[in-house]
Amino acid sequence: PMATDADARHAQRETFLRHKFEVGTRVEEGRGTCLYAARDFAAGEVVLSSEPLASLVFPSRVSELCNQCFRKAEAPRTLQHCVACKAAWYCSAECQKVAWERGRHKLE
Repeated sequence: PMATDADARHAQRETFLRHKFEVGTRVEEGRGTCLYAARDFAAGEVVLSSEPLASLVFPSRVSELCNQCFRKAEAPRTLQHCVACKAAWYCSAECQKVAWERGRHKLE
C-alpha cells in the first residue's frame, strides 16, 4: 500500500518523540493511542510536560482555588477576585498578572 500524508505525519511525530523525549506511541485495541517509554526512567523524572489547552475551576469551587495556579485558599475567603470581572479569583497579585500575561484571564 502507498503511504499517505497521515502516515508521513505519524512517522515524523514518532521520530520527534523518540529523539526529544525518548517515548513513542502505539495504538492498542480498546484503549486508543498510548504513550510508552522507549527507555527506563528514574522515579520522579519528568517525561513530558506541556501547557494545558484549557483549564478551569469548577463553579462550585471558584472561590476556593486560585484560577491561575489552582492552589487551595489557606482559609475561607482569602482569595482576591478580579476587580474587572469579579469572576476570577487569585491567591496573589502575581498569579493574576501571570494569568493576564498568558492571555488566560482575557479568554474567560
